[in-house]
Amino acid sequence: MIISALVFCLTAGNLISIVSARAAVQSSARYGPWSATYDDAVSSVQCQPHEVMTGCDCHSWWGSCDGARIVDGNNTDTCNAYNRYNGSGVYAVAVCMDAPPDWEARTVIGGTSGGWDDATSAATCAFDEVLTSCACHSWYGTCDGAIPNLSQNTCYA
Repeated sequence: MIISALVFCLTAGNLISIVSARAAVQSSARYGPWSATYDDAVSSVQCQPHEVMTGCDCHSWWGSCDGARIVDGNNTDTCNAYNRYNGSGVYAVAVCMDAPPDWEARTVIGGTSGGWDDATSAATCAFDEVLTSCACHSWYGTCDGAIPNLSQNTCYA
């Protein structure tokens, strides 16, 4: 049951600017193409150049997700969703936010969990960052889900 927790952290000049700007910020969902059906086939999607990616998930109507993760790129992030073994294909779903150019986002990947049932992985944002997304990824299709603990700024999967 080896999994990793993934958390996406957002930072600006200070937390007050993030909190005060939230009301004026617009978010949108972006969808990748349907993936192939072989093991670990990928569906990918990116945000528009003026947007910051604040979340990434995998969607399938048939339980085909191995999970999703944000891959940090040169000046752009990519949301990758992965099809499981014998899966029927998946969509990558990114949450993108119009944000001031001085805002930055980063992905934190928790350590690999133990191999037993209900073993957990945790990923934590720094004290000056805001947790914006919490997800689970497993190459083996063994995620039970992910739960954010906002008071600890941590995602548990």
